[in-house]
Amino acid sequence: MLGAVLSFAAMAIALRELQRHMGTLQIPALRTGMTLAIVAVLVTAYGHALIATQRFTVHATRALVHLLGQYCAFGALATVFAIEFTMPVWTALLAAAFLGERQTQGRCGGALTASRWATSKR
Repeated sequence: MLGAVLSFAAMAIALRELQRHMGTLQIPALRTGMTLAIVAVLVTAYGHALIATQRFTVHATRALVHLLGQYCAFGALATVFAIEFTMPVWTALLAAAFLGERQTQGRCGGALTASRWATSKR
């Protein structure tokens, strides 16, 4: 579970940094191009039988749906991940409202600093 969380965090951070230099459509296109290059090397090394299929239409449809999903995910993942980092603010506000917890200047400052850092466009 920790590995999955860390990989999603790393991917979201990488996407966020990459979006400063590339458009959202360019990122999946780059990933697809790199994948095609890797497959071309494997086919050259091991032969065409590696990718031969009797159901090309099914695989092509799946690939197009995957590319569309990838485009949507890349567009939203970095934003959703950044929004998740606003949880310290919500936790502090709800703890004060429902549990009567005292909010010190340090707690408020820490929560706001963490959320501001996570949601900044740097």
